[in-house]
Amino acid sequence: MKDKNDARKKYLNKETRKNREENEEKMKIATKLCRRKKREIWNKKIEEIKRANIKNVRKFYKEVKEMNKEYKQQNIVYKDDKRTILNEGKDI
Repeated sequence: MKDKNDARKKYLNKETRKNREENEEKMKIATKLCRRKKREIWNKKIEEIKRANIKNVRKFYKEVKEMNKEYKQQNIVYKDDKRTILNEGKDI
């Protein structure tokens, strides 16, 4: 990841064909690495769920529920000095 970030900074400082190609190559490598690590984490989680199914049914269903849970974005609340909630765009 550090190599990818360095290549991006180099490309942004001086936009040449060589720097762009190097940046794209580092991005591909970083993307592949992240995908591989994510796949490994999911496979470990699946194996853990399989073991829980055999030994502890309650834990099995809890893990399945956690995997199926959708991502929910957290609401951002802004407060002023008096701790009142600001909801108008112009107030913020």
